[in-house]
Amino acid sequence: MFEDELINVRSHVAALGAWITVLAIAIDPFSQQIIHPVVCHETLQGVVASVPRANNLTGIGTLTARYEPMTLDGDTTTAILLGLLRDPELVPVQCSTGNCTFSSDAASGATYQTLGFGSACVDISAEIKRNDNTSSATPEWYIPAMDKEAAQLANNTLRATGQFPALTTDNTYFPAYWSGNRGNTSLFAFTALLRESECKNNLNQSCVVPLAVECKMWPVIQTISSRIEISKLQEEVLSSEPLNRYTADGWTQTPYDYKTITSRVLRNGNWESCDTTRSSDCVWSIDAASVSALSIALRRMFDKQYIARGAYGGGRIQNGELWIRNLFHNGTASLSTAEKYTDQLARALTTHVRQRASLQNPELGFAHGSTVKTETCIQIRWGWISFPTSLVLFTIVFLAATIVKTKKSDHVTRQHGHWKSSSLALLFGGLEDDLRHGTRALEKRSDMEESARLLKVSLSPGDDGWRLR
Repeated sequence: MFEDELINVRSHVAALGAWITVLAIAIDPFSQQIIHPVVCHETLQGVVASVPRANNLTGIGTLTARYEPMTLDGDTTTAILLGLLRDPELVPVQCSTGNCTFSSDAASGATYQTLGFGSACVDISAEIKRNDNTSSATPEWYIPAMDKEAAQLANNTLRATGQFPALTTDNTYFPAYWSGNRGNTSLFAFTALLRESECKNNLNQSCVVPLAVECKMWPVIQTISSRIEISKLQEEVLSSEPLNRYTADGWTQTPYDYKTITSRVLRNGNWESCDTTRSSDCVWSIDAASVSALSIALRRMFDKQYIARGAYGGGRIQNGELWIRNLFHNGTASLSTAEKYTDQLARALTTHVRQRASLQNPELGFAHGSTVKTETCIQIRWGWISFPTSLVLFTIVFLAATIVKTKKSDHVTRQHGHWKSSSLALLFGGLEDDLRHGTRALEKRSDMEESARLLKVSLSPGDDGWRLR
């Protein structure tokens, strides 16, 4: 009897261990999915983010002598040169955590507005004519509308082996190529007679393709959607509204050459009606002295500039300013490269204007936002816990049913319960046959303990092994 019970105990222990092993293997892949790390964003209170913006541009032009033209200050001149030579740097921002947000308009996503500069170029190659009245062995190209006198033909001619000219002007020669009032609002414009080549490194008479572009730049009010991610400013210009330009007659009535008063303004991501008597952020302007100094400086940099190249497209640049070489694009200039060139200049000036305004007027010179702290959080994905929970519950039910089934003895069939926690069951199972048959049926642990008090046994070897006798 006791041997049978011992075997049953051992079998149930082994079965339970197997169930636990299978349960662990079945649950493990699901339990790993329950806990999931996610990125959490927490807005820090009292820590403000800021990015420069501008409403006006003043004070960059000075009059060094009477009857002399305006002189542009050094900082603005440097910004122009950097913009013509390479892609300008981003506007510097204040964001201690490297991740910051700005309140935005729900409909458009706009966060703030700033004074800046826009630019564009148009292809006017249809105006180019070939000069057949020349003794040169290579073709010469010119634009009739730019030739005021026959003596100036050489300054407006593109030779396959010679010069690359660029002529600047305040007034557009080609208004038909522009939409709207771009010709009237431009602060600076230049017309460049370029050339494209489909002949790679062998330019000759048969493969020279002439190209002419006219490019303009003008001040605008930019509406921007912005955020800062990983310490980098992410800006998207949603719209640009050109500033109104005052004519020469208007200068006696106002100190501004460019001035626009908007009916509404974007404040903290909300569009609000403008009241110029209470707030100056509705007034966008550039004074006449600054406009004069800026346009004169740009004309001096571009007017009648050219570069000389090696014969037949050898690629050796012999003469010419470095920023004009960038426009020439090593003989492969196109409308897109010219647009990128002028866009770099416009963005460089925009960045400079915004930085300058933030220093001159800290109250209006910044757009303020919120600083966001990024942390790793633990997310409980409750859907993944359903299967492990169900499996554990069914295992508990099975274990409970097993306990109930084996708890009591059946007096009719004389089947005894299992001695799960008593070492006496193991000892009684080791009695020799005579002693074991001499004990009465033990159905309770108390009966087993009472019988154990009356027995005196010792461990002795026998034919079938060691037994208690």
